[in-house]
Amino acid sequence: MEALYDPEIDEIYVAACHGVSKTMTAAAATEQWFSCNGWPVQTTAPTSRQVNDLLWRQIRINRLNASLRLPGRLMLTPNIVVPGRPDWFANGFTTDKPDGAQGPHRDNLLVVVDEAAGVKDWLWTAIKGWTTNPGCKILAIGNPNTVQSYFRAQFFEHEGKRGARSIRISAHDSPNVTYWACGRKKTPEEQEDPVPGLANDDWLQKRREEWGPNSVEYLCKALGEWPDDEDAKAIPMAWIRDSFLRSEKLAAEHGIPEYQADKEGLDCARAGSDSNAHVGLGYVNRILVRRFWDEPDTMRAAKEVAVDIMGRAYKPRQIAVDANAVGGPMFDRLAEIRRENLDAWGHCEVLAVDWGSGSPDKKRAVNLVSYLYLLLREGLSPDTPEKDRLILPTAAELHRVGLTPLRLAKQLNARGCGYNEKLQFWVEPKKSMARDPNRKSDDDKSPDIADAIALLLYSKAKRTVSFWSA
Repeated sequence: MEALYDPEIDEIYVAACHGVSKTMTAAAATEQWFSCNGWPVQTTAPTSRQVNDLLWRQIRINRLNASLRLPGRLMLTPNIVVPGRPDWFANGFTTDKPDGAQGPHRDNLLVVVDEAAGVKDWLWTAIKGWTTNPGCKILAIGNPNTVQSYFRAQFFEHEGKRGARSIRISAHDSPNVTYWACGRKKTPEEQEDPVPGLANDDWLQKRREEWGPNSVEYLCKALGEWPDDEDAKAIPMAWIRDSFLRSEKLAAEHGIPEYQADKEGLDCARAGSDSNAHVGLGYVNRILVRRFWDEPDTMRAAKEVAVDIMGRAYKPRQIAVDANAVGGPMFDRLAEIRRENLDAWGHCEVLAVDWGSGSPDKKRAVNLVSYLYLLLREGLSPDTPEKDRLILPTAAELHRVGLTPLRLAKQLNARGCGYNEKLQFWVEPKKSMARDPNRKSDDDKSPDIADAIALLLYSKAKRTVSFWSA
């Protein structure tokens, strides 16, 4: 409540474990905002069942048990109306269509997002649009049970920054968890919980024994910690977040240098969910995004890239091109333009990359795409010395080319990975990603810009390449 009424804070993101009264707190905040201040409230959740059976069920219970007469009339649908006051309301709302996300625009509007980890990106975009008027606030509450969501991205993006507050609640924050957590059992006089209904020592101990102290379930549901995905994803989300934070810190200290890349990667597309991605690897291992665009004509796209390279004073040593499928003609055209314009083209080599070809190091990876992603994984790993670690672009650099840190993070995190019986590293093929019904967005199915970044680490020499080599 303190954060909600802080005039310096507009957005609050609460990642909480089970049994710490998330829904009750959100219902109390809704009622106080509406009844005590006379201000409007809009609530939402991923599904209508969650809107009705969770937050609004608690709001109804609270109103039925209230000792004072509360303003407004509670309707059968999830809303409270005040006769003669269309600007004073509390509504519960959800939709599965972007066109249906037209919300209210009122001063002092409170938007409560329940089960926030499951809310789609496009609805979050709409929510940000609802809160443009003076005095508006966003209160987002949910379990930290996703490795890739807008809620998680916002939680970490605003952590420690002005204008927003990120709050993590563990079962250890419950007033009932005091004895077992400290290493001793309750005495008979201490058996009764100070606040009945919240997580207590017995619950926490049982969950630890049932799930295991290092399990994802225990970390998320008992400790309120975000899950990690180091073993399941080629590029874990935590590593991506750390690289973004480091990038922003360096930009704040030294500014964003001019685009100058020593190596470049080009992932090609024609139509559908794919896009062309042109990236570079610059000074101090900075990954740079040159362009991310849709162009169904591969010859025109190749000419645009060639004009770009020839028009620069500082040219890369090489540009590695995805020469599979639609990328083949694009590589051929770039190589042709290079031969015809050697003076303007300079020393830049055009390298054809066959994703399905053999790995330069067969002991480590099953094929070339897996090998390049393994190098990328090592380049972003916290185990790599910081001076040798890759640095992702800043938010400002991404916005210039129509991208956001969340979109890039989703693409980098999209490919699953593992090790076979020979302990060779493999990454999920793009075809299986496209067929996966659980992948809903284009970024999950077609990680074009992530593939272009992996191409930065390609070398035509059959040897182990270093991602920090000049």
